[in-house]
Amino acid sequence: MNKVELKEQIQQDLLTYLDGQPQEVLTEVCNIIVRNFNRSEMKMNKLEQFQQMLQQHDWAYVMSDDHSRFMAGVASTEKLRAFAIEIDCEASRSMWSVYAYVPSFMKGRVPKAYPEGKK
Repeated sequence: MNKVELKEQIQQDLLTYLDGQPQEVLTEVCNIIVRNFNRSEMKMNKLEQFQQMLQQHDWAYVMSDDHSRFMAGVASTEKLRAFAIEIDCEASRSMWSVYAYVPSFMKGRVPKAYPEGKK
């Protein structure tokens, strides 16, 4: 069952359960379902974007002798951290731990930890 079918099935089940209620109630229940599915899809799109950003980030920028590459890495890290704080959820935390790495000789000098933000 795909998302569209699931959304329609939930709506149908609730409409059946709420049979006899005023039309305004039924319409609002359906609208709530649609809004929640839309929010869920937006979050999934952001998670996909976040994963792509993590994959493309130069995690070794701190070792660069090229100042412009280093500064690009700093800017990219700040974007990643801001995005992580914006979408803060368990899935983004898991992705961060998979992609963020610190070379063994840099342990303790480079922040790998997931950025703290919204609670």
